[in-house]
Amino acid sequence: MEVSEKIKAAGISPYIHTGVYPDYILGGFVYPAIISANGDNGQILKDMGDMKEGIFKSEPVLKALRQLSEISAKGLIDKGAPALNHTDSQMQFLQHKAAMIPNGLWLESEMKNDAPSDFKYGFVPSITQAKGGKFIALPYTSTMAIAKKAKNPEAAKAFIEFIFTKKASLNWAEKTGALMNVKVDLESSNVGDTAKNAMKYYNSDNTIVAPVVVFNADVFKVMSDATIALTINKITPEEWTERVEAAAAKARK
Repeated sequence: MEVSEKIKAAGISPYIHTGVYPDYILGGFVYPAIISANGDNGQILKDMGDMKEGIFKSEPVLKALRQLSEISAKGLIDKGAPALNHTDSQMQFLQHKAAMIPNGLWLESEMKNDAPSDFKYGFVPSITQAKGGKFIALPYTSTMAIAKKAKNPEAAKAFIEFIFTKKASLNWAEKTGALMNVKVDLESSNVGDTAKNAMKYYNSDNTIVAPVVVFNADVFKVMSDATIALTINKITPEEWTERVEAAAAKARK
């Protein structure tokens, strides 16, 4: 909060996100905040995915939403963010118009042709934990499956096994900046400093890795819309919980 006020005073947005795709601010801000408020226990995210009755009105969720509401009320979130797609928000970040952005580790590779030559990236898994609290890292996953009637399922299984080998994972990290296997040693590789720094966080005892959760599509839509509304002070944290809990109750029927 203190450094964001200084950034704002310098005419730079402290925090920008891609409002067109709320996944980013949910995954980069809201979910880690909820887990931190839940005593660093990621089970609450699973309970949200399972639409456990009352979970969206629980105290950890409300506490996290109040954090988002607070930085919004203080004008620390870029006002234009709700209309930005991920490329536009990333461009503003690279042009030094915003200091922090929730994003994936692929950012550096994806925007390599647009970033200033002297641009320096930094990385932290989360910013919402209490002072001295553990970081919350939210992994991004891509689901892979083998067709039930595949002609060669054994070859498909072998390919998936290959993807996660150390050699293939290292190659992926070097080409994309993203992590496929967090047990691979990147220090002597050609991977960028951002990915190396992220790997240190992932393997630190001071970092909690959040569970991967898939939300009901209807509930996620309401949650996304409510979160964007919260970032521009259109609703209160309590109204967010009412909307999302109602959507979950409807989906449970």
